[in-house]
Amino acid sequence: MTAADGHPLLRYADPPTRAAAATRLDLPQPPPPEPPAGHAPGDVIARLRSGRGKDPRYVLDGVVVTDWDLITAEHRRAPFPDVIGAGLVARPDCPAHAALALVTAHSTSRRGHGTATLAAALQRGVVTPHQVLHEATPAWSAVRTLERYATTYGKWLHPIRLLFHESAALLPGDDADAWQRLVTVGPYFPGTFPELCAAVRDPATTPAVAAAPGRAVHWEFTSPAGLLRYAPPRVAERIVRGAPVAMLSTFAQMPGLPASLVVPALRAAPALAKMLVPQLLQAPRGMRRMLTHPDPAVVDLVLAEFPRWTPPPEDDDTSPEDVVAALRAQPPAADVPIPAGAWPAIETAHARDPFPERTLAVLADNLGCPDSLRLAACHAIPAAADIMGGRGRPYALTALRHPLRIAPRAWQTPPPAWYLTALADRDITAAEFVDLAHPAARAFDALDDVHAVLPEVHAEAAAHLHTLFARFTDDVEAWVIAAHLLPDFHGTLRELADTVEAVSA
Repeated sequence: MTAADGHPLLRYADPPTRAAAATRLDLPQPPPPEPPAGHAPGDVIARLRSGRGKDPRYVLDGVVVTDWDLITAEHRRAPFPDVIGAGLVARPDCPAHAALALVTAHSTSRRGHGTATLAAALQRGVVTPHQVLHEATPAWSAVRTLERYATTYGKWLHPIRLLFHESAALLPGDDADAWQRLVTVGPYFPGTFPELCAAVRDPATTPAVAAAPGRAVHWEFTSPAGLLRYAPPRVAERIVRGAPVAMLSTFAQMPGLPASLVVPALRAAPALAKMLVPQLLQAPRGMRRMLTHPDPAVVDLVLAEFPRWTPPPEDDDTSPEDVVAALRAQPPAADVPIPAGAWPAIETAHARDPFPERTLAVLADNLGCPDSLRLAACHAIPAAADIMGGRGRPYALTALRHPLRIAPRAWQTPPPAWYLTALADRDITAAEFVDLAHPAARAFDALDDVHAVLPEVHAEAAAHLHTLFARFTDDVEAWVIAAHLLPDFHGTLRELADTVEAVSA
């Protein structure tokens, strides 16, 4: 691959024009690769096993892989470290079938849900999330690896969560016995996720499998929390009630757990309240259910951790006018209780004389806040748009009025940005995102994230970009101007193309 191939803009030019523009731009060219050294297949495996500090750059440099089937067979026999797997799938010569085999591991230890290999494979585009869930083996490693990848930042990556939602029909439904077989057999099942779900529906087809002798089983790997969110409440309660506390403690690593899981877990292990209750903050409906739960002990556990969620008294006789006055106070009154009947008056007051941004932010964070005020907060406050841009089409279009903010990342996994949620839910189209997102360079950065978790949406965006820049065809000068303008251009990609066309003319 040349430097021009990796340029976010020039990749949409035809190869001869791309090469000519790269020369004009004086893009640094990668050094020519050293002649590969010959290695017998067994020697390649030995080098991978040696690790050399477990840095794949030194393990794989100059190694020609002639037998990928041997590598995948070795990985099944004894999994390579996650960082070595990541180095292998990142190689341009790694075929799709090998990458799919390397992203999972036949291991019940932490290696069974390592995410570095998966992240590298998705970023390169050699596998898709759907392929991993439906075709990779073993099933439990595929599920747990995707779950861990999708919750890297403590919040779900919506495209992966949506993939699980769409695949939930494969699960046992309201058959509690089948669910019990699923969570018991799942961690040791050798086949794919659809095969696992089909096998546990009938005791006669459920295999008798167990951990390999001498191999430690890690509770974090065997955790069924992600799948149990799709079980009916009575089924979830039965499974959770029989789970060891060590497994329940891993539930805290699964963001946004529904109340159907948190309630039985709190009953079984009240000491875990500080770990479990925060998951509800990402699921407002679950929080509402918890606050109205018939068991006072459960409500007390929630409010002990988050007293600010205490609902206003039902007999609160504060008038709507008094609530508005408290919100208008200077300085604003702290934690103004808002009865449900006061919201229409608050909406009217804001329409007459808009509240300041600080007050809007507080209102938008309230469970009962209507859409009109939340949209007003998104319109006025970029940070609010980042948080709520994935709530639906009006929120996404409002968020696109602000410059894109690309969150810093500590891993190769994309952060759970609002535009990934909006594009996954089709609240906006790929073409709309290309035409409205700005600045242009950050739009390209965002599309890199889209490529990893929504490959079909990225393909739609790429097709639109090819159409958008087709006006330049083989005009090297136009491509050079566009590449020069891109880093500091404040407008959209469509506006960049229009500007370059005007300058070239």
